[in-house]
Amino acid sequence: MVDDQKLIKGISKYSDQIGGFAGKHGNLIASCDGVGTKILLAQLAKKKFNRSLKTIGIDCVAMVVNDLLCSGGEPLFFLDYFCSAKINEEDFNEVLEGIYVGCQLTGMELIGGETAELPNIIEKNTFDVCGFGVGLKNDELPKSNMKVGDKIVGLPSSGFHSNGYTLLRKHVWSRMEKDFIYKLLEPTIIYKDEVNALKKEGIEIKGLAHITGGGFNNVNRILPDNLYANIRLYDQNETMFFRHEKLFQWIQKEANLTKKEMMATFNCGVGMVVIVPDDSNWLHLSHVLKDHLILGELEMVDI
Repeated sequence: MVDDQKLIKGISKYSDQIGGFAGKHGNLIASCDGVGTKILLAQLAKKKFNRSLKTIGIDCVAMVVNDLLCSGGEPLFFLDYFCSAKINEEDFNEVLEGIYVGCQLTGMELIGGETAELPNIIEKNTFDVCGFGVGLKNDELPKSNMKVGDKIVGLPSSGFHSNGYTLLRKHVWSRMEKDFIYKLLEPTIIYKDEVNALKKEGIEIKGLAHITGGGFNNVNRILPDNLYANIRLYDQNETMFFRHEKLFQWIQKEANLTKKEMMATFNCGVGMVVIVPDDSNWLHLSHVLKDHLILGELEMVDI
């Protein structure tokens, strides 16, 4: 298993912007991400159920755009990278269609990319795709603005989004029903509309965290050192009480994961976290977001 912290330490020798959701240069911010091994499950669904790979392209855009939003960015343009041992034209066109749809949903321009055949690197009959997005930095989200009592608001996910699929694929073979596999492949939600709606209505956003790889540990990336996120995602019976609980309960049982392991691996029904002031107008916020959950609040780190 790769030690993420060792990798980050090595990369930090060459860049001082490692650890955030996107990198900044002047008034521009940029982010790069992929879809991971969700691709393999999508390919299996295409072979078994003739399901289009289009949603993988949407996932690719969503992963990048959501990271740009977390850094206060307005998405501008997008490029993709698609590689395979040998390009399957149908697969490529389906993924590219999804990328185009994702860009349309966010108002981004798809301005180019790279397509490569790498028979000595990529395994036969599979592919990888990643995206690179650039945005205009419209909002500063300084950690210094956060304080004890600020509320942690969760926005619902569509399911597993694009993380945890290496583990999911180990346990999916006993549940190869079409409807179940389709649920696992629901595309990642793009949260641009929700973020813009909050800003338009004058609700202060102190921070945004995209709940991807690492689960809710991602929230710590946006907090000052003296604060931590007290998140309550389980009820008194240790049952998750947000969206898609049956899906997440299934993998928790199949993989024999603890509550802590679940929250460090999956989004558990929450795709984006928003930090807002404690004195926010909650009736107004509920009207703007409609579907959300107050997950907890920021608290002082014990010294």
